Amino acid sequence: MRRIVMLLLMIVGLGVPLLLTSPISMAVPPVEEPSAAGSTRALMDGSPTMNDLSRTDLLQVSAGGSHTCVINRAGQVTCWGALSVPEDLGTVYQVSAGYYHTCAVTAEGVLHCYGKATVPPSDLGAVSQVSSGWYYTCALTVEGVLRCWGQNGWGQATVPGELGTVRQVSTGESHTCALTVEGALRCWGQNEAGQATVPNDLGTVSQVSAGGNHTCAV
Repeated sequence: MRRIVMLLLMIVGLGVPLLLTSPISMAVPPVEEPSAAGSTRALMDGSPTMNDLSRTDLLQVSAGGSHTCVINRAGQVTCWGALSVPEDLGTVYQVSAGYYHTCAVTAEGVLHCYGKATVPPSDLGAVSQVSSGWYYTCALTVEGVLRCWGQNGWGQATVPGELGTVRQVSTGESHTCALTVEGALRCWGQNEAGQATVPNDLGTVSQVSAGGNHTCAV
């Protein structure tokens, strides 16, 4: 009886994989080329095709409030969770998942948004970066002009007039932070937790990320 107990403890200690009847393939899937039918795939939770995604095959990941999106080397977008995505985006350069909407920038600088807070300004022009917030969105044009739209209860979508040329934008729940070409950080919107108050001794910044009620800068 003692030998049987010891054998069971060894099996449990080594883990569940010993109980699998077939090995799991660790091979990296090939890079998929964009197809004429579209380059976006929507996956529901639990879909077995999610196992085909490889970390070495992905260029970007963006996690939103209820969904996640990734881009592979071929510029294809894959999203799973609460939102489905259109099939006609083309080759995608960047994707940003918001609370309940997603925006993607194509290689040609065209911005596509779907879900809530989805209608960009008609005169937006070519875009170099997009950041999807709670129920609003901010996009950076190729000239470095920042444009925001959507929910604006805390002024998070109101771009300061003296902001100047911007090289990066990051949207939080209800506050926005922008990094100028000189490395200066500006934040505005909801500030109950001090998330939009830039420290006086911060100095030159190279990157910023706005969260729900906080901000981090490097």
